[in-house]
Amino acid sequence: MKYLFVFFTLAIILVGCSKEGSHMGKDNVTVYDIDYTRNDTYFWDEYFEYSHHVVLETNDESLFKEITKLIIKNNRIHILCGSMNKVIIFDIEGNFIGSFCHYGEGPGEYLSAVDININNDDNIEVLDKLLSNINIYTLMGEFIGTKKAIAADAFLRVDENCYIFNRNNFHGQIDETQPFNFLCMQSDSIFIKDLPYVQPMAGRVFRYGEGNSLIYPYNGGISVPHNDTLYTFDIENYKLNRSLVFNFRIKRPDNYMSPKQIEDYLRRSYSGEIPSSLYGLQMLGDYIFGIFNYEKKVKHVLISTVDGKSTVSFPVLGKDRIPIIPISHTSDQIKDNFIITVLPSFFVKYNKTIQKNSFLSIIEKKLENEECNPSLIFYKLKNTPIHIEMGND
Repeated sequence: MKYLFVFFTLAIILVGCSKEGSHMGKDNVTVYDIDYTRNDTYFWDEYFEYSHHVVLETNDESLFKEITKLIIKNNRIHILCGSMNKVIIFDIEGNFIGSFCHYGEGPGEYLSAVDININNDDNIEVLDKLLSNINIYTLMGEFIGTKKAIAADAFLRVDENCYIFNRNNFHGQIDETQPFNFLCMQSDSIFIKDLPYVQPMAGRVFRYGEGNSLIYPYNGGISVPHNDTLYTFDIENYKLNRSLVFNFRIKRPDNYMSPKQIEDYLRRSYSGEIPSSLYGLQMLGDYIFGIFNYEKKVKHVLISTVDGKSTVSFPVLGKDRIPIIPISHTSDQIKDNFIITVLPSFFVKYNKTIQKNSFLSIIEKKLENEECNPSLIFYKLKNTPIHIEMGND
């Protein structure tokens, strides 16, 4: 698929042990030191092993350009393609179930689908950033109703009447009414405001990489990133607390910076001179996996929560030269937190070195052409037992 060509250039992996570890910072928050300059390269296969794959069925209704949000729940794979304002649903084996796109400004329509959530009634909630509301649909796209919301980049339902929102500095726009990144709304009223906008960044955007990765499950809770700090929402006490710091030894933008300092930071950031903040965060047993950009390239980091040491590397391919393109996701079925990667169909169709009886050969037989939907490849840490619990429809 031509629109996935950029993904091929992101084929990746990690490694290169840092001598630095972790230490306790302010407020007894764990700080992980990351040496982003490491340039060691190892194959993905040295740390991860293939578990299984899912070929996503392709037809006129199921075709999509990219994955903005991926949710696996109740034996189904739910995908939001933000550029198409389209939601696509597959079963756990990749068979197409249904899709919908309700673009517009009328009842049951949206202008900017930036995030989705599956509620307890098994209905799909779509966050419309431009119209500041949440539309609720059945799995087949039938409109149920609308809830008041916040113009944000990501959201999550905490309970029946409570939602949290991450505004990502509102893409740099100044909102004088609610100049905060983290907002919590209950029964249509905002009752928690935290993480103030970085006002000198007006007109600029915090960059956390591709895809919707602005709210993470972490340590049994719900977390949001802000610069190099991960904040976790205390559901019982309805409070946002600092939980982790990823120390790149880079001063990130804040409200105390002058416009000149902001411009210098942006210049260095866009040129690749300094690293981005971590994105694509995932908990993998005793490890934290993340991605960041440096020198206009993608890097991976794998941090041990036991001793705080990390491995960092520029991206390389798997041993079979398979592009490794991790995608942020949430799941109620995969208890061991697989890393899911996106495998473009054109890579499979044009690969002349596929070994007989390999999982690539199995995928190749199911693809009609290079324009088919991508496949999802599931990897796990080596020597890690895996248990998959299937939900109930």
